[in-house]
Amino acid sequence: AGCIRPAEAQRALNVQVLVVIAAALGIGKAIETTGLATAAAQGVLAVAEPFGPVVVLVALYLLTNLLTEIITNNAAAVLMLPVAMAAASSLGAPPVAFGVLVAVAASASFLTPIGYQTNLMVMAPGGYRFSDYARVGWPVTLLVMGTAVGIISLVWLLPNGSGNPRPLYPTS
Repeated sequence: AGCIRPAEAQRALNVQVLVVIAAALGIGKAIETTGLATAAAQGVLAVAEPFGPVVVLVALYLLTNLLTEIITNNAAAVLMLPVAMAAASSLGAPPVAFGVLVAVAASASFLTPIGYQTNLMVMAPGGYRFSDYARVGWPVTLLVMGTAVGIISLVWLLPNGSGNPRPLYPTS
């Protein structure tokens, strides 16, 4: 369209982010193919399943969110999705509930400036320190986690009175 020159577009491309995402996609596939996702899901389930599926959601949320704070949100989602799907399968729960949980947890980066590009972009201009993110981010992280787990549980996991999970789209 002629809005910018090709050289400007090339300079604006963040190659490091693209490499991390591409590598995470490969690692995510390897985690699923080798059975590591199933093993990780079984580890989470061994600890959390006795307390019910809602606690499994909380555990998966915390793991995904921790990864998001260390690496990028895209990489965390790619790495944790196979684990969440294996956990859903083991529980006999709707996979969509666990997929939505991973998407929300991977996008909720409030504890560090590393996990999400916007956090890093505002750090210097806003005069923020690394510790500011953790101090202010904990309450927001807990609020988003509670909201996400609560809504996901109500919509997809909790029984509807007949002992069956609620349908994704009610028929009547």
